[in-house]
Amino acid sequence: MKASWEGRASYPFVTEAKIASQPSIPQPQRRLSSTIYTRSPKKLDTGSNRSSLKDMLSNKFSINSVTVEIVQGDLTDQNTDVIVNSTGSDMKNTSGVSGAILKKGGSELIKACDAYIAQRNQLDIGKVAITPASGSLRCKCVFHINVNPAQLQLAVITCLKEADGQKYQSISFPALATGNHKSSADRVANEMYKAFHQYALQNPQNTTLITVVIFQLELLDPFMKAFQYLCSDKPTLSSDDDICSSYTNVSNSDDVTSIGNNTTSLWFRIFGADENAVKIAAGVLDEHLSKTFVCDSINNIIVKPSADVLQFCKVKYVTLTYDATANTITLSGRKCEVDVVGRKIENEKIEQEKIVSLKREAELLHKHVQWQHQTSDFSFVPYTAEVNLQIEKAFQEKKQTYNHDDPSDSFSIDFNALIEKKPNS
Repeated sequence: MKASWEGRASYPFVTEAKIASQPSIPQPQRRLSSTIYTRSPKKLDTGSNRSSLKDMLSNKFSINSVTVEIVQGDLTDQNTDVIVNSTGSDMKNTSGVSGAILKKGGSELIKACDAYIAQRNQLDIGKVAITPASGSLRCKCVFHINVNPAQLQLAVITCLKEADGQKYQSISFPALATGNHKSSADRVANEMYKAFHQYALQNPQNTTLITVVIFQLELLDPFMKAFQYLCSDKPTLSSDDDICSSYTNVSNSDDVTSIGNNTTSLWFRIFGADENAVKIAAGVLDEHLSKTFVCDSINNIIVKPSADVLQFCKVKYVTLTYDATANTITLSGRKCEVDVVGRKIENEKIEQEKIVSLKREAELLHKHVQWQHQTSDFSFVPYTAEVNLQIEKAFQEKKQTYNHDDPSDSFSIDFNALIEKKPNS
């Protein structure tokens, strides 16, 4: 008997699928379904109508007629009408996002910047210089702005009003002032949101699509948290309203924990021919100790230090203090040992960020697409979010099969037949 598909709306903006009639399917082969969560019911499809992973992993909401979107990616790849370049007074910032824009814009963009400086001597703080896009940039023009971190809202609004006045429909911003100015992601997200909100309340006529492009993964969570929290009028998201709930968890651990060897006071008794000689010796000793013993901090810690790190601290006689509220680790000890421990923590932090990023990506995708396998009673059960992500990536890469190698649950998927096969089946 041929299986037939029936669409059923069970929740606003959610489409599910069920099998109306099924033949008996022997194990270990199991039929699959792919449920796509969209704004319109009856849209079950594994082909041309499917959104890309980039679209499914974006975060959108609306303020009046303005749509704001946060995406993780490269600003220079955006095809919005305008991209914003945070630069210096000489417009020759060759590092970070600004450097990437100049590199992709090529010699024509650099000449346009030089021509502006030749005519006006410098780009004043808060002012916008507009140059046409060139090279491999996909936008129509570049807005170069010299940002004062203390006036971040004003800088954003200036760009938005200029774009609206020039009748551009879309504009992309980087995470302004988080690079050379080293402003915190939380503060920048807060200021940029306020600027977007103020601009949207003026009912602009042209520029109604704003994209915030986050390149560094560690900045993505703070921006999503801040925007979701500040958007108190129930933002219009690309799926259900709790799409960012996984970003709002607060650690229940103790605020500050000191780990490592107990520190004790070390006393020096200095003898000398006279008081002046003792003072000179004490000064030399203080200088030596200040260079030998240090206290360094590591910020943006995602999880508590691992047992491996704690044991390493003990071996190196380094005291580690973990502040769960500030998400920081402070290391105290001999400089050479603190440097070694610090590098180990930084490497572990990079691995943790990869894990957290992959988990976040998987959970977000699970709200848009769910690959499911059929059980013996013909009901469909979703794969875990992590497995779902790997299946979807393989599918969008147009692979014929997906192989899942796991000692506890190994299987392969035939995308043409939509069948899951167990080993030796």
